[in-house]
Amino acid sequence: MNNRLQHSEKADQDLKATSQSRQDFASAEELLQADRSQTPVPPAVGDRIADSIARDPNPPPAATRSWWRRLFGH
Repeated sequence: MNNRLQHSEKADQDLKATSQSRQDFASAEELLQADRSQTPVPPAVGDRIADSIARDPNPPPAATRSWWRRLFGH
């Protein structure tokens, strides 16, 4: 009986800790922004991305036309 009580109390404490750190988001973009601000990019990944960008022979122009303008020739 005592073991069940301890298990129940532990589950209650875990639930309270989880609910205190819970955050609601209005959109997926807000969720990703919050995650991005809390998750650092590993240095190895950052270096690989920077190298890849530097080696790209044809970077896209800053102001590209949208896909539907290219499709319909506008």
